[in-house]
Amino acid sequence: MNQTLTVKTAFWVVIISILFALMVGSVPFLFSNSPFSETNSRSLSLLSMFVGQTFMIIPLFIFLRVRKKPIKEMLRIHSVPLNIIFTTILLSFGVVILLDEIDRIANLFLPQSEFLTQLSSLLAFDSLGTAILLLVTISILAPLSEELLFRGFLQKVLEESWKDVTKAVLITSMFFAFIHMNPYWII
Repeated sequence: MNQTLTVKTAFWVVIISILFALMVGSVPFLFSNSPFSETNSRSLSLLSMFVGQTFMIIPLFIFLRVRKKPIKEMLRIHSVPLNIIFTTILLSFGVVILLDEIDRIANLFLPQSEFLTQLSSLLAFDSLGTAILLLVTISILAPLSEELLFRGFLQKVLEESWKDVTKAVLITSMFFAFIHMNPYWII
Protein backbone atom coordinates (compact mmCIF):
# COMPACT_ATOMS: atom_id res chain seq x y z
CA MET A 1 0.00 0.00 0.00
CA ASN A 2 1.37 3.45 -0.98
CA GLN A 3 1.96 5.48 2.17
CA THR A 4 3.13 8.72 0.51
CA LEU A 5 0.76 11.62 0.83
CA THR A 6 -0.43 13.40 -2.28
CA VAL A 7 -0.91 17.14 -2.53
CA LYS A 8 -4.63 16.59 -3.08
CA THR A 9 -4.89 14.47 0.09
CA ALA A 10 -3.00 17.08 2.12
CA PHE A 11 -5.31 19.88 0.98
CA TRP A 12 -8.35 17.75 1.80
CA VAL A 13 -7.04 17.05 5.29
CA VAL A 14 -6.55 20.79 5.85
CA ILE A 15 -10.00 21.66 4.47
CA ILE A 16 -11.68 18.96 6.58
CA SER A 17 -9.82 20.22 9.66
CA ILE A 18 -11.04 23.77 9.03
CA LEU A 19 -14.62 22.62 8.43
CA PHE A 20 -14.47 20.50 11.57
CA ALA A 21 -13.30 23.55 13.56
CA LEU A 22 -16.23 25.57 12.20
CA MET A 23 -18.70 22.80 12.94
CA VAL A 24 -17.44 22.14 16.48
CA GLY A 25 -17.10 25.87 17.07
CA SER A 26 -20.80 26.35 16.35
CA VAL A 27 -21.80 23.97 19.17
CA PRO A 28 -21.91 26.73 21.84
CA PHE A 29 -24.64 28.48 19.81
CA LEU A 30 -26.80 25.34 19.99
CA PHE A 31 -26.97 25.62 23.79
CA SER A 32 -27.78 29.33 23.83
CA ASN A 33 -31.03 30.43 25.50
CA SER A 34 -31.28 33.89 23.93
CA PRO A 35 -29.09 34.11 20.83
CA PHE A 36 -30.39 37.61 19.98
CA SER A 37 -28.83 39.40 22.95
CA GLU A 38 -25.70 41.33 21.85
CA THR A 39 -23.72 40.46 24.99
CA ASN A 40 -24.71 36.81 24.78
CA SER A 41 -23.87 36.73 21.06
CA ARG A 42 -20.39 38.18 21.67
CA SER A 43 -19.69 35.72 24.50
CA LEU A 44 -20.85 32.83 22.35
CA SER A 45 -18.71 34.03 19.45
CA LEU A 46 -15.62 34.16 21.68
CA LEU A 47 -16.39 30.72 23.12
CA SER A 48 -16.97 29.47 19.58
CA MET A 49 -13.52 30.70 18.50
CA PHE A 50 -11.94 29.02 21.51
CA VAL A 51 -13.67 25.69 20.89
CA GLY A 52 -13.03 25.76 17.13
CA GLN A 53 -9.32 26.50 17.52
CA THR A 54 -8.98 23.86 20.24
CA PHE A 55 -10.41 21.09 18.07
CA MET A 56 -9.08 22.19 14.66
CA ILE A 57 -6.21 19.72 14.53
CA ILE A 58 -8.19 16.67 15.70
CA PRO A 59 -8.94 15.49 12.10
CA LEU A 60 -5.24 15.91 11.24
CA PHE A 61 -4.17 13.83 14.25
CA ILE A 62 -6.74 11.15 13.39
CA PHE A 63 -5.56 11.10 9.77
CA LEU A 64 -1.92 10.71 10.78
CA ARG A 65 -2.75 7.98 13.32
CA VAL A 66 -4.81 6.01 10.78
CA ARG A 67 -2.00 6.34 8.22
CA LYS A 68 0.53 5.35 10.92
CA LYS A 69 2.60 8.46 10.22
CA PRO A 70 4.97 9.81 12.89
CA ILE A 71 3.17 12.86 14.26
CA LYS A 72 6.26 14.76 15.43
CA GLU A 73 7.97 14.30 12.06
CA MET A 74 4.88 15.07 9.96
CA LEU A 75 4.15 18.26 11.93
CA ARG A 76 7.81 19.33 12.23
CA ILE A 77 7.75 19.37 16.00
CA HIS A 78 11.30 19.97 17.19
CA SER A 79 12.83 21.56 20.27
CA VAL A 80 13.99 25.14 19.83
CA PRO A 81 16.98 26.60 21.69
CA LEU A 82 16.12 29.26 24.28
CA ASN A 83 18.31 31.90 22.60
CA ILE A 84 16.27 31.52 19.39
CA ILE A 85 13.00 31.84 21.34
CA PHE A 86 14.26 34.96 23.14
CA THR A 87 15.52 36.58 19.91
CA THR A 88 12.26 35.77 18.13
CA ILE A 89 10.20 37.37 20.90
CA LEU A 90 12.32 40.53 20.82
CA LEU A 91 12.16 40.82 17.03
CA SER A 92 8.42 40.15 17.07
CA PHE A 93 7.73 43.25 19.14
CA GLY A 94 9.44 45.42 16.53
CA VAL A 95 7.72 43.69 13.63
CA VAL A 96 4.30 44.02 15.30
CA ILE A 97 4.79 47.77 15.73
CA LEU A 98 5.98 48.14 12.13
CA LEU A 99 3.12 46.06 10.71
CA ASP A 100 0.57 47.98 12.78
CA GLU A 101 1.80 51.21 11.21
CA ILE A 102 1.75 49.70 7.71
CA ASP A 103 -1.81 48.51 8.38
CA ARG A 104 -2.86 52.03 9.42
CA ILE A 105 -1.34 53.52 6.25
CA ALA A 106 -2.93 50.84 4.05
CA ASN A 107 -6.33 51.56 5.63
CA LEU A 108 -6.03 55.20 4.55
CA PHE A 109 -5.91 54.12 0.91
CA LEU A 110 -7.96 50.91 1.09
CA PRO A 111 -10.42 51.10 4.00
CA GLN A 112 -11.35 47.83 5.69
CA SER A 113 -14.69 46.27 4.92
CA GLU A 114 -17.50 46.43 7.47
CA PHE A 115 -16.96 42.73 8.21
CA LEU A 116 -13.35 43.31 9.30
CA THR A 117 -14.32 46.36 11.34
CA GLN A 118 -16.93 44.30 13.21
CA LEU A 119 -14.39 41.53 13.72
CA SER A 120 -11.97 44.02 15.27
CA SER A 121 -14.62 45.14 17.75
CA LEU A 122 -15.34 41.49 18.64
CA LEU A 123 -11.70 41.08 19.62
CA ALA A 124 -11.66 44.00 22.07
CA PHE A 125 -11.02 43.34 25.78
CA ASP A 126 -13.99 44.42 27.88
CA SER A 127 -13.47 42.27 30.97
CA LEU A 128 -10.80 40.12 32.59
CA GLY A 129 -12.56 36.93 31.47
CA THR A 130 -12.77 38.14 27.87
CA ALA A 131 -9.12 39.20 27.94
CA ILE A 132 -7.99 35.78 29.20
CA LEU A 133 -10.18 33.90 26.70
CA LEU A 134 -8.98 36.06 23.81
CA LEU A 135 -5.32 35.88 24.80
CA VAL A 136 -5.41 32.09 25.13
CA THR A 137 -7.33 31.69 21.88
CA ILE A 138 -5.49 34.25 19.75
CA SER A 139 -2.01 33.98 21.24
CA ILE A 140 -1.74 30.26 21.96
CA LEU A 141 -4.44 28.02 20.45
CA ALA A 142 -4.87 29.66 17.04
CA PRO A 143 -1.16 30.02 16.24
CA LEU A 144 -0.35 26.55 17.52
CA SER A 145 -3.12 24.71 15.68
CA GLU A 146 -2.79 26.74 12.49
CA GLU A 147 1.00 26.47 12.34
CA LEU A 148 0.87 22.72 12.89
CA LEU A 149 -1.80 22.36 10.21
CA PHE A 150 -0.33 24.69 7.58
CA ARG A 151 3.41 25.08 8.14
CA GLY A 152 3.91 21.73 9.80
CA PHE A 153 1.72 19.41 7.75
CA LEU A 154 0.62 21.05 4.48
CA GLN A 155 3.88 22.81 3.69
CA LYS A 156 5.91 19.68 4.47
CA VAL A 157 3.81 17.59 2.06
CA LEU A 158 4.04 20.27 -0.64
CA GLU A 159 7.81 20.56 -0.25
CA GLU A 160 8.26 16.80 -0.49
CA SER A 161 5.90 16.46 -3.47
CA TRP A 162 7.05 19.47 -5.48
CA LYS A 163 10.74 19.53 -4.44
CA ASP A 164 10.44 23.34 -4.44
CA VAL A 165 10.48 25.02 -1.02
CA THR A 166 9.70 28.50 -2.38
CA LYS A 167 6.60 27.33 -4.25
CA ALA A 168 5.45 25.32 -1.21
CA VAL A 169 5.86 28.32 1.11
CA LEU A 170 4.01 30.66 -1.28
CA ILE A 171 1.07 28.30 -1.88
CA THR A 172 0.79 27.43 1.82
CA SER A 173 0.86 31.13 2.74
CA MET A 174 -1.75 32.05 0.15
CA PHE A 175 -4.05 29.24 1.26
CA PHE A 176 -3.54 30.26 4.90
CA ALA A 177 -4.46 33.87 4.10
CA PHE A 178 -7.42 32.78 1.96
CA ILE A 179 -9.05 30.74 4.72
CA HIS A 180 -8.85 33.79 7.01
CA MET A 181 -11.00 35.68 4.49
CA ASN A 182 -8.93 38.85 4.84
CA PRO A 183 -7.66 40.27 1.55
CA TYR A 184 -5.15 42.47 3.40
CA TRP A 185 -3.40 39.41 4.81
CA ILE A 186 -2.99 37.84 1.39
CA ILE A 187 -0.69 40.72 0.45
